[in-house]
Amino acid sequence: RLRIGDRYENADVCGRPSAWKVAELDPNDMLWNEAPAVSLSDEEKAEATPIEATASTEPWPAEATRVLRGKLASSAADRSTGGMTDGDLSTRWAEGRRGPGTGEFLVLSASEDVAIDAFDVVVRRENAPATDAIPKRFFLATRSETFAVTLPQTAASAPPGTVFTVKLPHPIASDCVSLVLDEAHPHGESPQLGVVELRARTAFEGQSMAEVVQALDDPARADAAAALLARNGDRGVEAIVAAYPNLSSDGRRRAIDSVSGGSPSATASFYVALVLGLGAGPEFDPALDATAKIARDRLRADRASAKKALMKAVIETPPSNERVWAARELADIAPDAAIEVIVDVLAEGSTAPEQPGGADDVRRGLRASLARAANHTRDRARRAVDEALAPAEFTKRSLVEKIDLLRAVGPSLGRYEHGAAALAQTLAEDGSFRTKYLLLEPAAVLAADGDARATAFLRESLSSGSPPLRARAAEVSGPVTSLAGALGKALDDESPRVRRAALAAMTIGADAMTPTTERHVLRLLRADRWTFVRKEAAQALSRRPPSPATDQALVAALDDAPRDVRVAALRALGHRGSVSTAADILELADAPNESVYVRTAAIRALSDLCHRDAVPFLYKLALRAGYQQLPYDQPLGMAALSALDHIRPADLSQQLAPLLAHNEIVPPQVRVIARDIVARKAKGCAPP
Repeated sequence: RLRIGDRYENADVCGRPSAWKVAELDPNDMLWNEAPAVSLSDEEKAEATPIEATASTEPWPAEATRVLRGKLASSAADRSTGGMTDGDLSTRWAEGRRGPGTGEFLVLSASEDVAIDAFDVVVRRENAPATDAIPKRFFLATRSETFAVTLPQTAASAPPGTVFTVKLPHPIASDCVSLVLDEAHPHGESPQLGVVELRARTAFEGQSMAEVVQALDDPARADAAAALLARNGDRGVEAIVAAYPNLSSDGRRRAIDSVSGGSPSATASFYVALVLGLGAGPEFDPALDATAKIARDRLRADRASAKKALMKAVIETPPSNERVWAARELADIAPDAAIEVIVDVLAEGSTAPEQPGGADDVRRGLRASLARAANHTRDRARRAVDEALAPAEFTKRSLVEKIDLLRAVGPSLGRYEHGAAALAQTLAEDGSFRTKYLLLEPAAVLAADGDARATAFLRESLSSGSPPLRARAAEVSGPVTSLAGALGKALDDESPRVRRAALAAMTIGADAMTPTTERHVLRLLRADRWTFVRKEAAQALSRRPPSPATDQALVAALDDAPRDVRVAALRALGHRGSVSTAADILELADAPNESVYVRTAAIRALSDLCHRDAVPFLYKLALRAGYQQLPYDQPLGMAALSALDHIRPADLSQQLAPLLAHNEIVPPQVRVIARDIVARKAKGCAPP
């Protein structure tokens, strides 16, 4: 007889070649007729191990663990391969060919880590249609063995749902099991031969999913338990989540690898739980925890599922660190979704504005996550911010939510069409100190872009009767060119904190210090009675180009000013490139009675000035780092090594050779640093 059919490389009967949709040529009429699928050879059928199935008195277990999963079928009446392994006694797999169905097969995936002792099979279902044909004999084939299973004669008339047990002569472990139909009980017209359920019995028979999870802690059973959990999908994931805190570290590692069989939503929820500290102790930090890092990486493999799981966590988790952590992850994975979700929960549990302060740690953390999302570069994130700032949505928000949204958008507020209007609307709604103070920074962003209303608000705040408000206004006004004059006036403010804030703003804003203002800053450096103001004055001068008058004032500060002011003056001289002051700085660096803090700052200033006349002195200090005699030798020596690395004199390797000696005197860390400096291929600096 001539037969033809389809054969696929990846579609076989557990390693045996198979042919699908087989047709046979009838020599009488020369027509092609359907024929049985080619699955098992006649020789293999004849040599199959015979097994008599027996009726079981036990009902079908509703919550049994699953090992088998339908993978592919030679044919299927309803185009489904899962009806025989879904645990539902109202569904089944049936062949979809005309005729008795002999030779049709269903291939099921299994696990080599889970030994199968027996199979349970159900062949009749409730309210079965007349076309349901009941098998009398079928074959079960693994990659290496074949079993011929014969059902009792009573199988066709047994009550629906009756379980028949196929006891194997020995346990089998295989990643593949195929069911091949053979003989059928008598049936009516147009039969469809099939099986309602086929279930594998294992060593875990009768155990709940929770008990299977606990077996992850047993090295002898762990691999089988892990494989079984992975094959049970969402049920396995749910059991792992419930038992995870009680597992050992090895059990937890196996559990994480076992959730892969769950649906994307279930596994994402588990990974989110790990990021939020599932089973962790009170010292848990998601940024440092190794398990949380694994979970974060896996969340990013399926961002759509992660987005849904994280949104759910942010919405449903009460105000807590866990909510903040979920919001942070959501801001990274789906910033557009994070914006709306976070704003919706910002005010939950907050004591603001009635009791601002320490009780609002959660809200502050959420605002940081909101800022992370709002300043994301994705177009969808920008559209989400635009929508949140638009009047239709913005006016619905509470005052706390409005302020936090504006603060979170922060540096990018000027990019949004409705940013300025949202700020103006919030200031018009509430004129309290809290509202004004918190909105000064976003106002400065808009003012730097030329927004008139924001600039007027800052100018008004700089002359406010409240010193904290004036200080904050001065602090953020550095980038606003039009407020340079007002900042200069703030240097005369009666409050030292306002003066310091104005100086700090001048350090940030390149155009905030005019020559007149610079002379004013010099006066503060020399004469202000507050050390922190003098220190800030020195730092503000670091942004100005070298000039004799300013350089002399900074050098003068090195003689009689408090330590913090002298350090700030040294840094300013280095940053300004004031090479004319190098000799004064070198003298201070070599002053034995000076504090290590000041001497270290002087050495760094010599490095900034690329002062090559200081090289012999720096060599002397560098060697002391390796051959320490006094307590301050090592910190000064390390600073000298850093300076030499920047200057890179020609004889560097020769002079630092004593530090490379392998002896018990030179500390290992000093030897490593010196070795790296000598080995580095770089050009030396050039004087400013």
